[in-house]
This record gives sequence, C-alpha cells and structure tokens, in this order.
Amino acid sequence: MAMIKSPHGQMHQKMVLDMDPTPENGRNSEGSFLRAPDGRILFAYSHYMTGDSEDNAPCDIWMISSADEGETWSQPCCIVKAADLGVENVMSVSGTVLRDGRLCFFFMIKENDNVFSSSIGRAVSSDGIHFEVSRSVMKTQKNYYVIANDRVIRLHDGRLLLPASCHQLNENYDGTPYTDYSLLHGEAVCFVSGDDGISFSMLPARATTLCRLNRSCGLQEPGVLQRSNGVLWFWARTVLHCQYEWYSLDNAVSFTTPEPSIFTSPCSPMSIRIGPDGCWYAVYNPVPHYNGSADRRNPLVLRRSRDEGKNWGSLNVLEEDPSRGFCYTAMFFTNDGGMLLAYCRGSYETDGNELSRLGIRKVRVDSIRD
Repeated sequence: MAMIKSPHGQMHQKMVLDMDPTPENGRNSEGSFLRAPDGRILFAYSHYMTGDSEDNAPCDIWMISSADEGETWSQPCCIVKAADLGVENVMSVSGTVLRDGRLCFFFMIKENDNVFSSSIGRAVSSDGIHFEVSRSVMKTQKNYYVIANDRVIRLHDGRLLLPASCHQLNENYDGTPYTDYSLLHGEAVCFVSGDDGISFSMLPARATTLCRLNRSCGLQEPGVLQRSNGVLWFWARTVLHCQYEWYSLDNAVSFTTPEPSIFTSPCSPMSIRIGPDGCWYAVYNPVPHYNGSADRRNPLVLRRSRDEGKNWGSLNVLEEDPSRGFCYTAMFFTNDGGMLLAYCRGSYETDGNELSRLGIRKVRVDSIRD
C-alpha cells in the first residue's frame, strides 16, 4: 500500500476509489458498508440524479461492491428509487444485519409534504443483489428528523437504535405548518425498533445545548455507541468548535447533560466505530492548532481508543489538502487487516463544494499509531 506521512509517524493507506461529480450526477456522498453472503463488500450511498448538489436535490440510493476486500469496485447500480416512495430525495444510508441474517440499508426519506418533514425507509436483501424497499412505520409526530449516515447500532437487548436531530415543525399565524430554520438548535433524540426496522418509536429523552451568544448551537447529527457495561455514549457536532457528548444509563430513556468533549471540531459530524479487535476508532476534523479557520472540515484524522472511548491515542492524518473538505465518514473492517473509510472529499475549486465528491480510502489497521 502507498504510504502518506503523518506528523506522528507513518500510516499505510491509499485511495481505492474516487468518484467525481458529473453534469448528470452532481454529487455522490455519505453512505454505509455491509458484507454480502458471498463475501463481497457492499457500499450504498447517496447518488444525486441531476447536476444539482444541494441537500434537497433529486437523489436515489445507489450501491457498489468489491470482491477483493475493497481494492477495486464495481460499476454502481440503483437499489432505491426515491420516486418509488413518492418523493424526490432519499439519502443518508446506515447499514446493519437483521436478526434473520438479511442485510438492511436504512435511509432518510425527505417527504414532499410542504413542511419538509422526514421519515425512515429500508432496503432489505438476502443476497446483497436484490433489495426489497419499504417505509418504516413511524410511531411519532411529524417533524424534520436529520439522520446522519452510518449511525444505526444494535443494543445489547437486541433492539435497533438510531439517533437523530429533531427540528420542530411550527405554525404560521394562519395555522399552516413550517419548519423554523431560524432556530437550528436541533434536539438530539433516539428512534428505537424492536422489529428490525419495520417500525420505529421515538424515545422521550431529548438533549440539546443552547448558547446565549449563538441560538443555532444545538446538537446536530448525533452518533452513539454502547460500552460493554451497557452505558450509551452519544456525541454530536455543534458550532462551538467541539463535539459535545452525553450519556445514558438506561438505554436512552434518559440523558445526562451534554458537555464539551475532548474532540475539537468545526460544525462537522464525527464518526466512531468498534473494530473486530474491540478498539474504538474515531474519524473527525480537529480544529487546527495553528492560525487558520476553525470552520473548514479539514484536516481529516483517525484516532484509536483501547478502553471504550475513555482515552484516545495520537492523531493519524488521513487527508489535509487545504482545497478540500472531508466529512460524513463510514467505516468498515476488511478480512485482510484493513479499514475502509468512505467520505466526502470535494474540492471547492474543482467540484464546487466538499459534498460532491466521494472517496474510499483503505488503511492498514496495524499501522495506526497510538
């Protein structure tokens, strides 16, 4: 594998895929991995259907696959058409294996209902080739729930947990509903499913953080992992130059008060996954320790924790091209000692924005520096 030097040593890594935008496909972005029964690695992602790369532009879910542990990738194919669900945009994929062994990619549905609400859909497959697409039953009130990619986890009790950020619907003076984006504080909530995503209920606990200096500094695009003792650890991006964190001791029935974490960060999502070695791996954008902007999603670094997130090792640099932004990472561990990282890596100069270009990087796990 090609090597890129890190200021803390050398990490073996290389780009294995770089999907550039086109006039007909203006954005390829956030997704999630699964392994098919035949051994292939699948990656489902947001594939925009026009030259428009804005979040709400027409978008379907497409998939690529690899038969050689991520070294090379197939041509993409569509597995979820937004139009089949009566909408224009489906995005933000999270993959998991169901109790019966079938594969499932959950995704966010942006409803065409004039109030910009959202819900959850799923694409289920027994073979990783043919997918059955359906809507999950949402046992909650209508709101705009922002669900980031690669976020669903299975709790120790067997249920699925999917964190989200809730943006409340409000009413105009004439009683018509709307989503108030002037208060983008975002309350972190949790959807839970005991039937593998056929239906989801929203738990009552909510977490937020408000700042007197900035009314838009709430908890956005939350993530969650469960420690071996059952404690849930949550994190979320903010505009306060760090990721905030909070805990639940009762499977998200209640939350502790959110507080700043050790992870400095612009308003950019952090991704954390548990490896087959039991270590936790975090990918995020630290705020630079040199003079410069704290608002750019750059650089992109990888850190490891050997004690379930209590302590974290060195910063291993993945990318730091100043013309690019890096975000919405999905992680997957290969059978040859590698880790696949799929993320947005667009250039403002050549791609128009950071979200338009999708890349997949392969890192050799034993080369990650603690």
